[in-house]
Amino acid sequence: ITNNFIYHSFFFFFKVVYPANRRIFNGNGNWSDSSKWTPYGLPLCTDRVIINGQCLVDIADAVSDSLLISDTGSLSLNQSAAMLNIGCSMTGGNKMMTVLGTLNVTTGTLQVNGGLLFADSSSFYQSGGTINIDPNTGDSATSLQFGLINDSLHIHPLAMLSFGGVDTLPGSDFHLYLHGTIAVNGGSIHLKDPPLSDSGYAFFFAHANEI
Repeated sequence: ITNNFIYHSFFFFFKVVYPANRRIFNGNGNWSDSSKWTPYGLPLCTDRVIINGQCLVDIADAVSDSLLISDTGSLSLNQSAAMLNIGCSMTGGNKMMTVLGTLNVTTGTLQVNGGLLFADSSSFYQSGGTINIDPNTGDSATSLQFGLINDSLHIHPLAMLSFGGVDTLPGSDFHLYLHGTIAVNGGSIHLKDPPLSDSGYAFFFAHANEI
């Protein structure tokens, strides 16, 4: 009995498909460097941005839909003309900026048309510049959803500016703020059109305001 062998070369082609409207910053460099973004190119107003590397906002027209700084990422504004507009509006909205890593504002402007959340173990440094947080579209009712509901279907921040939250679900960013760094000795934070309800606040620190 003789065994017969056939040898043939195979070539495999892989195509990486990224979720729609998601753009990821990797490495160390400027927001304006298209090569740092995956997929290639600068974020648009429809893009949900994830900062995995060390990103410096160096332009006056940086935009995104929502923005997440991962636990290994950092975002810095240290140029006077720099501006990052989350939600692509100047009149408020329902978009979220979530900081798991580090946000550093030295100068420039950060416009958050919605809410800004610092998760447990994140770091926030501000020595100058301006942060505007506006959860309302014009003079309408609050467009960013706030709430005390604690389940996977209702993960909403408790305030326009939140440090932690009250959620106990695994993997949630809304745990109590027990660890981290907050160093603010300059600049300004403007909370525009604060919510007027029992379930929404302008500012919440989920350790001092434990509920």
